[in-house]
Amino acid sequence: MDKISREQVANVWMGEKYKILKDQYIEVCGKKLYRIQALKDFKGVRSGNIGGYIEKESNLSQPGNAWVSGNAWVHGTRHYLNLGPIGSRDGYTTIYRNKSKKAIIVCGCFLGSLDEFERAVHKTHAGAKYEAEYMALIQLARLREKEWLDETD
Repeated sequence: MDKISREQVANVWMGEKYKILKDQYIEVCGKKLYRIQALKDFKGVRSGNIGGYIEKESNLSQPGNAWVSGNAWVHGTRHYLNLGPIGSRDGYTTIYRNKSKKAIIVCGCFLGSLDEFERAVHKTHAGAKYEAEYMALIQLARLREKEWLDETD
């Protein structure tokens, strides 16, 4: 019997949220990036909506509400994290690498650096269980940011 990945099990259980349109692509940095199309409704996206571009399925998870929209594109690996559900919103938090290889965090209505997010967490959740959850997320993000800063492109 063939082995299947956890992601494949999740896709069967939850249903795939998008498909890759192999006939619609752009080339970026010598790589083909393919347009995506939503297969079902989910947070702010409707079935049939055309999205942005991804290089491969591992660039955008099938579970959850993450989406690449408009003419945005994602390629390569390990240049973003999407974690959740976590924190006081019980939602997903995204950390991505900016052009300076620094981590930017998007959590609810927050958008900023790891230092800014850490200050906001201490101010808003001091002593609460959510402070510990967010601090663990920040620690992981700092490890990833160090990898990004050490990369030679």
